[in-house]
Amino acid sequence: MFRLDLRVVALAVGCFIVGLAIGTTFFWRLWNLPPSWGDVPTWFAVIIGAVGGGIALTQLRGQSKVIKRDAEDRRRQQAMSVYVMPFGGVGRAGQPYAKNASQYPVFDAKLWYRPDGPPDSLGDPDDLGVVMPGEMRGTQDQIGEQAVHATVILSFRDANGVRWIRMPGGGLLEQAKPTARDSVIAALTSAHRVL
Repeated sequence: MFRLDLRVVALAVGCFIVGLAIGTTFFWRLWNLPPSWGDVPTWFAVIIGAVGGGIALTQLRGQSKVIKRDAEDRRRQQAMSVYVMPFGGVGRAGQPYAKNASQYPVFDAKLWYRPDGPPDSLGDPDDLGVVMPGEMRGTQDQIGEQAVHATVILSFRDANGVRWIRMPGGGLLEQAKPTARDSVIAALTSAHRVL
């Protein structure tokens, strides 16, 4: 479906007015001149040009969407390789840790624990600092494997300076607030509303 862009309409009207003004400047009474409608090949070329321009604009819009999506994917690429896992045996109590499977370090890594009460009762995080590529960095807390997946939240800053939150269950969010604490509380609040 072709959607009319108001910028194109404004440009066409503007060109018409400028053309009328220029014509009036050279031929004082432009409307008294006999019309010259051109010939069939000229009109055929105008129609072909208009159709070609419309196709080009449609392709440009589609390519613009692909470029934006690709840029967003590249922006999220490192963050998608940073996650929280339990360290220990499967099904046993273990230590939660942050795993950086990307090629670049992550900074300001912190492990947060979903509070039992309201989201604003969030406690202090375990500060992990810098997690180098391929490194696992965790805490001394012993919790069950299911609890790690259900309660541990990781906040960090990637190599490009973008701040991220890895939610329980694996969801990845960009920090929406100025601080990690406020962003985690906001994410927990919105997740709490969904539940």
